[in-house]
Amino acid sequence: MIKAEALKYIKPDSSIYYFKKSIALYTKEQDTLNLINNLYELSNLYAHTVDYGNSYDGYWKALILAELVK
Repeated sequence: MIKAEALKYIKPDSSIYYFKKSIALYTKEQDTLNLINNLYELSNLYAHTVDYGNSYDGYWKALILAELVK
């Protein structure tokens, strides 16, 4: 996630790649808190790059996970 944050506004495509890698890792490890945080940050990045469909989907996934773990 550190690389993704560093590249967020310089190289958004690379940042998206690293966020997706983090999401895959945290899904595999069942680390829900970090998974939610990465989904949220990726969704913010999608919103800033005017990809509202992916942004919306990511926010919903994060919300559903947050509700499941309360």
